[in-house]
Amino acid sequence: MTLSDRIAGARKGLRDLADRRVLEKEATLFELRATQFSEPSRRLRELASCAEVLSGDGIRVEGLDRAWLEQLRLRLTSLRDAFEESAPTILDPTPNEDARFLVFQPLDKLPAAVEGALKASWNSWIVEQSPPITEDVLVVLIAVSALRDTVSQIQRLRNQVRQWANTLPASAAVVATVRATCEEIRRAWELLAGGDLPEEVVTFLRAAGRDGAPYTMLTPATEAWLRQNRLLDTLKVRLS
Repeated sequence: MTLSDRIAGARKGLRDLADRRVLEKEATLFELRATQFSEPSRRLRELASCAEVLSGDGIRVEGLDRAWLEQLRLRLTSLRDAFEESAPTILDPTPNEDARFLVFQPLDKLPAAVEGALKASWNSWIVEQSPPITEDVLVVLIAVSALRDTVSQIQRLRNQVRQWANTLPASAAVVATVRATCEEIRRAWELLAGGDLPEEVVTFLRAAGRDGAPYTMLTPATEAWLRQNRLLDTLKVRLS
């Protein structure tokens, strides 16, 4: 073998080595791109099923920047179309621009933004379904022995609703259960207080449950409420 042949063989070997290194670099970059797209995609698929549950029950999802979403959607659609035509385009998805800021950082933020909007909308809907009862009022009412069972039921149901509010609904059945539970709370509250408990009644019961309420606090409205709820017999008169 001549020196020329040896040099040609060495040149070919170097070219093959360079080609292998390029292929290895491209393979590593393909794996990176797969990772960058797969995790947000997985989370978005999970959230999409929840969004369908909410929209199916007429719960509107608010709080998302629609213009930002549309811009990102168009960019990702363009990347998908280019990839289907030529896979290597995904290696440099935004030529002459920084793909981190244009694609991957927005894509990483998208699942959290969607999840936050879904949770806010879900919680807002639950608040709309729930009767406006404050915990302070329940604490006052539960001190009245004749009301204790009903108040305990309301508190138990409200705790269940709070637990459901902490987790996005996985099915329409969860939404239906929450709606039914809120209605059960409403019925129990209306049975307990006629759906509207005057502030002066709350003030009287709070004082009576502590050191006793002065007679002047027993207003006509308070007396009428106590009579309506058969609680007059629970009052005790004490001279100070």
